[in-house]
Amino acid sequence: MSRFQSPRVGALPVIAAIVLICGAAIIPFLHGVMPETADGTIHLYRLPILDHAMQDGSLWPRFPVATVYGYGSPLFNFYSPLSLYPMHALHLAGLSYTQAWLFGMAFYIVVAGLGMYLLMTAWVGSFAGVVAAAAYVYAPYFVYDALWRGTTSETAALAILPWVLWAIKLLADAPSRQSFVAVVLSTALFMPMHNITTVLGGALIGGYGLFVVAASRSRRLALIRVFGALMLGLLLAAFYWYPAIRETPNIKIDAITSALPDIDVTRNLRSACVSFAVPVPADPSRQQALAAVALGWPQLLMAALGMFGLRRMGARLAWLAILSAAAIAGTVFMTTPASEALWRVLPLIGYTQYPTRLLGLASLLLGVMAGISAAAITSRAVRWNGKVVAVVIPVAAMVLWALPMTTRTPLPEHQPKSVVDALDFEVNSGFVGSSSFGEYVPVWTAEFPDQGALRDRYAVDTFISRLTDGDTYHVEAAEWRNTWGRVTVEAERPTTLTFDWLYLPYWQATVNGESADVRPSPEVGLVQVDIEAGRSTVEIGLMPSRTQVIATIASAAAILATVGVLGLWPILRGRRAVVYVTRFEAVRDVQRAVAAAVIAGILGIGIKLAYDLLPNPLRSSRYDGRVLADAHLGRPVEFADGLRLLDAQLADTSVPAGASTSLTLAWTAADAVTPKLIPVVRVMDSAGRDIARSNDDRPGGLETQHWRPEQYVIQQVALMVPGGTPPGRYTVGVEVYDPASGRALDVLDVAGAPAGVTMTVGEVEVTRGESAPVPESAGVYDLDTVSVAILNDMPETATSGDTIVIDAVWTVNVLPAPPAIRVEWRAESGDSFGDSTLTLDHPFPVTQWRIGDRWRLTHSIVVPPHAVGRVSVMLVGERSSVEIGTLQVTAPTRVHSMPPDAISDGVEWANGIALEGYQVSGGAVTFYWSNSGILRSGLRRFAQVIGESGVPRVIVDGSPARAVTSWLPGEIVPDTVELEVQAGEELRVGWVDPITGNRVELAAGGDFAAVTRH
Repeated sequence: MSRFQSPRVGALPVIAAIVLICGAAIIPFLHGVMPETADGTIHLYRLPILDHAMQDGSLWPRFPVATVYGYGSPLFNFYSPLSLYPMHALHLAGLSYTQAWLFGMAFYIVVAGLGMYLLMTAWVGSFAGVVAAAAYVYAPYFVYDALWRGTTSETAALAILPWVLWAIKLLADAPSRQSFVAVVLSTALFMPMHNITTVLGGALIGGYGLFVVAASRSRRLALIRVFGALMLGLLLAAFYWYPAIRETPNIKIDAITSALPDIDVTRNLRSACVSFAVPVPADPSRQQALAAVALGWPQLLMAALGMFGLRRMGARLAWLAILSAAAIAGTVFMTTPASEALWRVLPLIGYTQYPTRLLGLASLLLGVMAGISAAAITSRAVRWNGKVVAVVIPVAAMVLWALPMTTRTPLPEHQPKSVVDALDFEVNSGFVGSSSFGEYVPVWTAEFPDQGALRDRYAVDTFISRLTDGDTYHVEAAEWRNTWGRVTVEAERPTTLTFDWLYLPYWQATVNGESADVRPSPEVGLVQVDIEAGRSTVEIGLMPSRTQVIATIASAAAILATVGVLGLWPILRGRRAVVYVTRFEAVRDVQRAVAAAVIAGILGIGIKLAYDLLPNPLRSSRYDGRVLADAHLGRPVEFADGLRLLDAQLADTSVPAGASTSLTLAWTAADAVTPKLIPVVRVMDSAGRDIARSNDDRPGGLETQHWRPEQYVIQQVALMVPGGTPPGRYTVGVEVYDPASGRALDVLDVAGAPAGVTMTVGEVEVTRGESAPVPESAGVYDLDTVSVAILNDMPETATSGDTIVIDAVWTVNVLPAPPAIRVEWRAESGDSFGDSTLTLDHPFPVTQWRIGDRWRLTHSIVVPPHAVGRVSVMLVGERSSVEIGTLQVTAPTRVHSMPPDAISDGVEWANGIALEGYQVSGGAVTFYWSNSGILRSGLRRFAQVIGESGVPRVIVDGSPARAVTSWLPGEIVPDTVELEVQAGEELRVGWVDPITGNRVELAAGGDFAAVTRH
């Protein structure tokens, strides 16, 4: 066979053809608006941070100061900014930060496609290169990474990776100075691009390099050339990766990884079948929509076709296909729970967080296999149009398969113009230090500094002042750069200067020319330097660490070594390998492959445009802004403060004790601005006591303040029914908690009036299952025919009327079990303050209990309102009693009269509560309550201000100033509510049973008292 000779096809037509192939994938980035992504906004706002950091001449600013609210962090020492440099260049050329990021992401997609084209062209020809490019660019994981996660660095790393493999192939088969430099530079670019992809991709590069060397005619020289070039590339990037590894103890990443379970890679392992899931139809109305992070079936089918023709491919290609298939199987295995032990022992990969990142490598290998298959098919086509069809069909299928993942919600609000916008984003998003979890914040910072203290300085100056006048000193003169400053200070006495930078061990300072100690301030960890009384000149700067200096020297040495190797090249050149490509590609097929790429690209763009513009089953909205399609709730449920529950569905309505079920909730923000709220899901018995409870401050993976009214959010809630839960029917309810006010929000009825705080969404039937476990530390008491283990500690102190919860496990020793146990409150003198009853007969009748049963029940008992002093809590049966705890009870301050200027009222409720009077003062109303008897259960008080339209303008619902169970007959209980009543408005007040949600009736009828302002 003759040596393959590439036909004369210019680079520009090839690049243009690959751009067209990538067209459908880059269209979402060409609208000029940020798409909704998980991490894209973080990378976007790093652009002005990088721009600001480079303005003092730093080419690689390790400590960008416009992070952590402007106090700085070593972000770029650990998270490489390399992927942002092309975007920064676009910004310098005149594009906005947003436009630069969007075009940069489109650029990386094209780079990935072109690299894949070159790689497979070097192996089996241009037809294979076209199909492989499409297979990689439209791989579900690659589209997910670019369009759903928006991870600039990982997308860039995956784009560079095929270039490294291509350069290795060239160096092994056609050694030259150019191919040697290509391996060195591509490796040096790949290594710092994205830490996790570097670790995972490095293993792929090493294995691929060994395979290429083994397939080479001069293996010894090929081994020296290839791995010598790879080592030089690795060494060239040492200025970044060596400090990133050695200096990790300076930041919080290890502590945060240990503290947050969702960062632990082993918690994100999944079933193997998930890696082969089909795409989820796009729903533009869903925020945080689902995506199938999987391998593409068109790519898998093409790869499978190639495996059937291994005998015709030759040994090298056959082994390449077989090893690629084995590696794909290995990556899928590593995403499953069976691989957990490997994740825990292999070095560095524990930081991977999501094992699905391995599917990026699998997607590249699938592209290789699809390219081999395309070469085999096109080589058997006699006519050129048959070759074109063999390319266009799989490319169109790959585009079609990826279409649902190209639907993203636009976020036009993200248009940063300066570093001030990056600071505001950090505050509003909670991404402290321009990172998801604040993992790059120095370990000396236990508490974050003031969020807004430096913002105004950044709005005025590029290089802001880091020291302002203090109580004991005055700043007379100052010069500043990002990480350097010189100040002249006049101090009244010896004092400590605190600079507005976060501390690292590499800050150095001189005072009047002499070296001075630099230390972190307590808690916040700001840079501090001591000075004496009088005038002092302090020069301070962040110096390179010893590790950084060594790493930089190593990178410089790699440059010199590369130059030296090029000078000695004749010794290393060896013989050129014969590239057997002609069996798959004739000389004229390059032009035909480019033509096929153009046709396939235009078809793909057409498919994408039709998908975006025309109704189709791959894209449909479930939410129309009012209701959710196929909702199980009768109507959307409104909560106060702008949250709307659209739907709720239990996965299982019958669950054995000790097992779990899940609840799916669909939410939306009713208002444009929603505060941070926490949905709470409760599984309750008939008395309103929890048997299971779940709350999530990021429902659906997104804080409520970031919800958009025109979209809905799906929240999946796991509900574990504890072992020993008595069989019976339990209510599933949803509440919304406001952490700012510390209260549960009202559920509003159709008229907008409060209807309690719990929305019932279903029932679950608990059946016999696991028995309740009893910890060794629990106190166990025998009481007649049962024994009781108290799981929670009794409080040491309480106030009269407080409610105390007893979490207990009851074990049946002898039948029959008692239906109830009496609780008695005894004074030190032995006198009784009263008693109450613990019911055991509900929800599971004791007549159905068996010997050895262990049932877990939660009881609420109320400290008698007249109890005071040292009180013992006794459980009393028919024949015995036990003491389960003692507590010191104090009585609340009690008054027996209203202020003389209070307005008398005298409205009474059926349960004995009376409104004796009220006062209206400014923005508050104080009610004065009394009660004719003792109440055994708590109540919630509601107050409404009714506007002229008859609709409540203000609604306040909550517990009174003192729980009603603490009220004694004859006392007056003041209760102040923050609300403003305007002239002509009516004030309504009433009581709600928090268990049933029913309002308490007035003695004269009705369920509220109308109070007119006088």
